[in-house]
Amino acid sequence: MKKILVLSSAALMATSAVAAGPTIYGKINKELRYVDQDAETKNSITGVRDVVNSPSRLGAKGDMELANNLKGSYVIELGLYSNYKKATDAGKIDLRLVNGTVSGFWGSLTAGKQYTADAAAYLGLDVMNGTGLMGSGFDMGDITGFESGADTKGFGYNYISRHEGLTYMSPEMYGLKVGVTTIDDTNNLGETNKWNVAYLGYNKMLGENKLQAHFSYGKEQITPLDDGDDKDTYWQTAVGFNMPKLMISAMYGVYSFSDKLDVTKMYLGAKYTMGPCAVAVSYINENADNDGKENKQSQLGAAFIHNFNSNLSARLTAAMVKVEEQEFDYDGGTNLADANDATVIGTGITVNF
Repeated sequence: MKKILVLSSAALMATSAVAAGPTIYGKINKELRYVDQDAETKNSITGVRDVVNSPSRLGAKGDMELANNLKGSYVIELGLYSNYKKATDAGKIDLRLVNGTVSGFWGSLTAGKQYTADAAAYLGLDVMNGTGLMGSGFDMGDITGFESGADTKGFGYNYISRHEGLTYMSPEMYGLKVGVTTIDDTNNLGETNKWNVAYLGYNKMLGENKLQAHFSYGKEQITPLDDGDDKDTYWQTAVGFNMPKLMISAMYGVYSFSDKLDVTKMYLGAKYTMGPCAVAVSYINENADNDGKENKQSQLGAAFIHNFNSNLSARLTAAMVKVEEQEFDYDGGTNLADANDATVIGTGITVNF
């Protein structure tokens, strides 16, 4: 992969280009949450938190005209965590995106740290995207027994994002687009991620409405646990329908870890927008089956969002989270969590610039 990145960089440097100055952009995204759960003896206010999977950030991006009717673009983006420390980071600054893209009539080729070919499609169908209720589940860590996707790249849907890799995306023809991503990445814990992801998307305008359909398949080449079992795989399909004021979406996928653990995920969402206000509801269900033993969890969420302008919005969120009594330990031990019902109420603010 390093050789691929070096060759891609050399090709860009060797091509004459006319580039504009970079555009500086950023976001501040914070939430205050109240959690009431059966598994704890008292309620808790978690304090002002980062939205883990949609954190505050600062970045620079730009594009350029290249020779031979080619176009180039680049992005460098930092994730800023003021009160959340990721286990794989030495500090509170996360290098989220660092990549360059060359595009032409044949499609586009992106090299560097990036989203996979399918990730943006699924995140775009999440009506709670940008809030603590989004389908990643990473913001529910205060709920006892809850697994953030059970280490399966997301709670409500499968996706892999922000890894070193190479992605080809075809041009759209008759509404169809295909993409392929290959990942070769090692994190700060020494865990190796090597994935190949294939994506097929379809977009069709029906008057003022837009129909979306997506399918993807991913296969891991080397498992971080190196346990000798079958490698991880996932497949997923999703549909979305966008009307001028209403968006509805549905996603379903299966993540298979080794030869025993299969995690089935379902996501349903709807969002209605009227003027500066929007109301969103979503339901997520996850069922993990480990050689006949099952762990189940679900989330029913709602949000009210008010956009003061294109740069500032505020929201109120509420969710009921249900964790059924565990029948197996995801880490292979004997520490099984009891059943737990939780209510999560939050308020948040997002500032874009």
